[in-house]
Amino acid sequence: MAAPSPNLVASAGRWALYAGLALLVGAAAVGLYFGRPAGRWPAVVLAVAALVLVAAGLLTELRPGAATGEVTPQVQVSQAPGQPTIYTIAQPGGGRLQSYVDPDRPGPNQVHFTFFDAAGNEQPVTRASATTTPPAAATRPLELLRLSSGHFVANADLHAGRWEFAVQAELQGGTTTTSRFTHSIAD
Repeated sequence: MAAPSPNLVASAGRWALYAGLALLVGAAAVGLYFGRPAGRWPAVVLAVAALVLVAAGLLTELRPGAATGEVTPQVQVSQAPGQPTIYTIAQPGGGRLQSYVDPDRPGPNQVHFTFFDAAGNEQPVTRASATTTPPAAATRPLELLRLSSGHFVANADLHAGRWEFAVQAELQGGTTTTSRFTHSIAD
């Protein structure tokens, strides 16, 4: 089962927050209308509103992937004139993923994903899959070609705009990791 979209979780939290606020305003309006609480109904509404607000607070505070155990690590970006932009993403056990897009212009490109262990050696990967999300379009799979035990490449036809790339890998030893980065292709 796929993890819920971080945007969907935040959106659900936002709507729950709005619903809780509406319940609170409704309970206050009933109390003002009657001049005093009308039986137990306003107390029940206030209790439900409080629960909804607590749930909304929890939903809006979740990190993307927190509910599924997926970690969204910091992405380190390295740029040097004449070289591709390299994205380095922390992996479980102190390893890292390095990724880059080459030649980094509209048209045919190669997207590289190389896994390293904590000692800086190439990390063997049992299996990997990758996706890309083009600007204003649906996510689509990338066909990965294995270049070595921890180095994969995908051929992709990219147009100008901001692209999101995601790679899921099962590292040797059974640890599964998902990493994401965004990359902009200039006109």
